[in-house]
Amino acid sequence: MPRGRGEPGTGKKEEGFLRIIAIGGEECPLVEKVTEASKAVYEKPACILKVLKVVQRGDKIVHWVRGWGDPIAVKRLIHLIKTLEGHQLVAVKEFRNGFMMVFESPLLGQCKSCLWLSNHPCIYVSSAVIMPGGKVLEYVASCRHRDVIDYIRRAGLRIVSTEEYTGEAVILTPRQEAALLKAFEYGYFKHPRRIHLDELARELDVAPSTLASLLSRAIEKVVNYFVLKEHPFVFFCVESMKSPLERCIELIKYRGVEPEEAEEESEA
Repeated sequence: MPRGRGEPGTGKKEEGFLRIIAIGGEECPLVEKVTEASKAVYEKPACILKVLKVVQRGDKIVHWVRGWGDPIAVKRLIHLIKTLEGHQLVAVKEFRNGFMMVFESPLLGQCKSCLWLSNHPCIYVSSAVIMPGGKVLEYVASCRHRDVIDYIRRAGLRIVSTEEYTGEAVILTPRQEAALLKAFEYGYFKHPRRIHLDELARELDVAPSTLASLLSRAIEKVVNYFVLKEHPFVFFCVESMKSPLERCIELIKYRGVEPEEAEEESEA
């Protein structure tokens, strides 16, 4: 990971932040139930689960989760989570093709990777998506590269990618960001629009065709980020993987859904 030049006179190098994407968690009870629910239908993929928040309360862990997928698989998944041994349902709300749920589970029943990583003060989970056969976890770490990598690997996870974390959710070019913010400020995205493209282009002193291109590229990045973070089931269904997180999904896609394939992998 690139490091800063350090503080003058101290010889101490500045520590940056690292974005880490890993897969694993086959022993996780939620992975097991998502896999089982996916087998309730013939279509693949059938359903996934996103962990929104996890809070420890005494000897219990409170989970906030959100699920999407085939309606039959989603119904099956809700039932399976409700009947998990030692788990207590706090609240559930079903939607058209998904649900949100809050439930408590015993601390001792947590998978090794969750318990292990929850004890590290310099790592937080930015995103955790559970799918048939495993889970994809996105971390942000604020300590030395090698220490963090080793710690995550000892938790039984496979690291797929690492990169410097900039803190920016959506990476836009300065011109794309300026165009998007100005368009928002002037009401270009309102219905009806409060300003036309030609008028907005004059405000930014660019050609209308240039502004249209800037806005199109910026909107594509923003929508891509929104769908990936808020509706990961869509990416789970996509065959052409590009980003590191999408590559993770491809790596564990369908694992556990097709027993024959799983057996072939274990023999290999």
